[in-house]
Amino acid sequence: MVTDEQRALAAAAGAGAAVPPVDVVWDALAGVPDPEIPAVSIVELGMVRAVGWDGGRLRVEVTPTYSGCPATDVIAGMIRERLAAIGFADVDVVMRLSPPWSTDWIAPEAKAKLAAYGIAPPQSRAVVVDVAGVSPKGRPRGRTPERAARR
Repeated sequence: MVTDEQRALAAAAGAGAAVPPVDVVWDALAGVPDPEIPAVSIVELGMVRAVGWDGGRLRVEVTPTYSGCPATDVIAGMIRERLAAIGFADVDVVMRLSPPWSTDWIAPEAKAKLAAYGIAPPQSRAVVVDVAGVSPKGRPRGRTPERAARR
């Protein structure tokens, strides 16, 4: 059986392309499920940070959902397996811990899939909190319990 990805690679090679387009790789990675929540892919979760060619070798950069994630080896293996299935036997999978993964990287369609799976999707954390005028102890300056009692 020939997959869509294999057909795309063959077409790219037939067209004289030096290297297959990275879109083919992204499409293939979109089919790699998160090992802990298989309802979403590692691409939908925003874990795949970059795909490109480095000296004729395919490089995939991945940020795990947290630095101590026990599934990082499993994820790297699943990436290599998926890409080998479409003809990429020589792949560097690089785990990047900086910047750390954020729930803000989750694609909107993945949030819907998480909800359907029974997991409350995280809300965007792009909220700005104004902390101007707050003392290190968390109270507004000039207003201490002693001063409030005197009023």
